Amino acid sequence: MNRSMMAPFMLGAILIAANLAGCGEQKPDFDPNTVVLAPNGKTLPTGQATPAPSAAQMALLPFEGSWGRTAADCDLSRDDRRGTLKIEKGRVDYYAAGGPIDRIVAYSPSSITVDLRLTGFGQAAMVRTTYSLRVAGTRLLRTDGSPPAQVEYTRC
Repeated sequence: MNRSMMAPFMLGAILIAANLAGCGEQKPDFDPNTVVLAPNGKTLPTGQATPAPSAAQMALLPFEGSWGRTAADCDLSRDDRRGTLKIEKGRVDYYAAGGPIDRIVAYSPSSITVDLRLTGFGQAAMVRTTYSLRVAGTRLLRTDGSPPAQVEYTRC
């Protein structure tokens, strides 16, 4: 091969090497199947990925929120809100007592029965309670097993 023919060959080899060099360094432990995207479509570091909600968290979604026995209970500026109920992320809080949901006993799209570990007024107790949605999810009926009681709330 003479020099005039070798120049284009060498130039081609240099261009190919330059393109391959631009690919960046690949980490040996990189797995493209583990990439997690944020809502904006950007890649999230592995430690910042939000785990998928559990079945229990999904079951609670229709019941989550703030509820009041009266309209005054939904007014956060009032100090006399004694009929408030807040259900969120596996926890139930009443006016002066609250605690985590220990387990979901029964579930349907409009009713859920849970065992609550409530603490308040210096005491702790395990309480079984059923929450039933009514009037297209704008009302909630709380039924306690022991002592038996029923209380109706309106979504705030």
